[in-house]
Amino acid sequence: MSDWQVGDLAVCVSKSGAWRHGGTGPFNSGPKAGHVCTVRAVGAWAKHTILWFNEWPGSGLGCSYGASSFRKIRPDSHEGNVEDWNLILETTKRKVRA
Repeated sequence: MSDWQVGDLAVCVSKSGAWRHGGTGPFNSGPKAGHVCTVRAVGAWAKHTILWFNEWPGSGLGCSYGASSFRKIRPDSHEGNVEDWNLILETTKRKVRA
């Protein structure tokens, strides 16, 4: 069972950055290593968890990304650090190019 949820933040850890439709089709554009994305939908395909992101539009399988290529960002739960965390997050997200 996946613990991914809509609204989660994910950092791409894929070294290749080469995304294929359904794992076998033509290459698609997508996040590169270090990009931070916001999960807008979670699904399953062939026993794998797949994610769709706000920063990469589309609704078909070819617009999804395997969850194994991402790590969930888990912000510090201490309230005193929330403002610092949000500043870091916004700075990082600005570097993501669609």
